[in-house]
Amino acid sequence: MKRLSRSLAAALMLALLAGCGQAQPGTDVNGSSSSVGQPNPSVSGSSDGSTGGQTVPVLMGGALPFTGMESVTAENYPDGTYFYQDVTQDGQTDVFNVCQPNRITDGVDEDDYLCAAARALDPESSTVYQLGDVVQDPDDSQALSYPVYRITFTTGANEDQRDWTVFALNTDSHTYFYAFRATPQAAEDLSDLYSDIFSQLTLADPAQSGNNAIRRNQT
Repeated sequence: MKRLSRSLAAALMLALLAGCGQAQPGTDVNGSSSSVGQPNPSVSGSSDGSTGGQTVPVLMGGALPFTGMESVTAENYPDGTYFYQDVTQDGQTDVFNVCQPNRITDGVDEDDYLCAAARALDPESSTVYQLGDVVQDPDDSQALSYPVYRITFTTGANEDQRDWTVFALNTDSHTYFYAFRATPQAAEDLSDLYSDIFSQLTLADPAQSGNNAIRRNQT
């Protein structure tokens, strides 16, 4: 019953987010399609990733074991947010690294908001959607000083099914996602990798991380 109520709440939040404007690749909160890469602070508002005197941290972390990844979307916005999406060479797995303005409203549970915003990362995907689990990770939350959630859900059906595993957190001003979207077989093979990558994610000052702050190292 709890899972059903979460699904309904997430669907409602998704509708509310969509009401703010149809999400397109390169937009901010409503489902931009971005790359796994790290944001390039040289084009994010200023050379240090700051906007109006406020520096927007970037989410960066561990190395991915994939070679020959292709960039699908790599957007850096004047307000310091970004949307990156890369795909593996075999086309089986997409990786997202996204920073959006935090648009949660009073009366909305944080986990419901994050579920809806994570679902909206891919506005072109199938309307078939099934929420899996929403779990707050105590270790990641302590490391980053904000509540960190791990969210799983599926979109599509049959050969079009994709399994999502998402690292999600809200700061006072921004919402961050590091997400994997994979075929069911690829997702099964990569389950241990997800946990390893998520455990290495940190929020960093773009001025100290260079222009490739978010572009993951690929081995």
